Amino acid sequence: MKNCRILLMLCFLANALLSPISVFATETTTEVTSTETDQENNDKSQRFSVAANHAIAIEANTGKILYEKNSDEVTGTASTSKLLTAYLIYDAVAKGEASWEDVVNVSNYAYSLSLNTEVANVPLDARAYTLQELFTAMMVNSANGATVALAEHISGTEPRFVDAMSKKVTEWGIKDAKLVNATGLSNHYLGDHRYPDSTETDENLMSAKSLAIITQRLLLDYPEVSELTSLVTAPFSYTTISNWNLLLPGATYSRPKVDGLMTGTSEKSGSSLVASGTENYMRVVTVVLGAHNGTEDSNARFLATHALFDHIREHYYFKTMIRKGDTYNKNQSSISNGKKPAVTAVAKEDFLVVQEVGAENESFNYSPIEETLEAPVKEGTTVGHLTFDDDGYLKAPPQLEMVAKDSIERASFYKVWWNNFVNWVNEEL
Repeated sequence: MKNCRILLMLCFLANALLSPISVFATETTTEVTSTETDQENNDKSQRFSVAANHAIAIEANTGKILYEKNSDEVTGTASTSKLLTAYLIYDAVAKGEASWEDVVNVSNYAYSLSLNTEVANVPLDARAYTLQELFTAMMVNSANGATVALAEHISGTEPRFVDAMSKKVTEWGIKDAKLVNATGLSNHYLGDHRYPDSTETDENLMSAKSLAIITQRLLLDYPEVSELTSLVTAPFSYTTISNWNLLLPGATYSRPKVDGLMTGTSEKSGSSLVASGTENYMRVVTVVLGAHNGTEDSNARFLATHALFDHIREHYYFKTMIRKGDTYNKNQSSISNGKKPAVTAVAKEDFLVVQEVGAENESFNYSPIEETLEAPVKEGTTVGHLTFDDDGYLKAPPQLEMVAKDSIERASFYKVWWNNFVNWVNEEL
């Protein structure tokens, strides 16, 4: 009897130890840990502050703002202004107004500026180079004499080129830019070749956000620019020129998948860098203007940009929300006079959006292009748009084109006639 009691007690203890209660406790602990981790990530994201006076980071394809600090305040942009200069040159070539094989004659002004060793330059002793050669010198080495020669070749004079720069940013909705030259240098380096009514101390001014918009347009419209801005060195004339961007592969502060774009230094803005790279499949653009301690340490801009890229990698990622050919919430567009009353809308292509770690968003809004489409409707015809219900973009949230999943044939003549008659009666009576 005693042995039976002992056996029953052992069974009871074994059952208690192996019961689902212990499993439930483990699952609860795991869930709490996950929630705490998300909260820690959010707190860390809110505490982060890049070591610069002005900064912004965006995802280039969607325009999603990933980080910003004083991004609307106007400041000096120095040589990062050359990204706008580059856009206008690409534009001129694309329109047939110039060719990469054009021979550019270097004016006395551009040549004299190229001799100034206080700013970035390449030797222009030959006084005649192709447009491609000078463009490479500008994009790789930020060469200022070469930049002036390019501006004069495209527009005749640098002031007229500056007018074209101002016109272009106005087209993009940028209102805070004050542009006085093509290089981004302070006017005191230009002598008597200043933009009309500008002063000796003037230099190009705009906000970090505006500079991000310019960079986004450059990368989207002329992605080949990365082939140049990613070069650590390049041949020019009888020498080899070097890139000032030390984040590039093989450079001092090398970061994987960084491919540009432009450094800048001036008395007003300090040490700056506009960079581009890939993080979590996102095309990220960072703008850092006035890196802290940049006057004493020219590498401060690279350290600040490194930290900003790290922040983006830890807190944001690209996610495919809808695959090509899939529908969302079985959205349909109405069809008039068709053999079917509606057509299913499906994604024309994969829909990728930026998601924040711990704050995922899966909300979308569907809007048909017309209240009712007239049959026939062919498969693949655009029938509506799906918009990501999110905020915090340079412009509007990303939108996906939705197309007809199937073809909808037109109904018979008699049915169409009857439908039109019924509609007429409803409208008139």
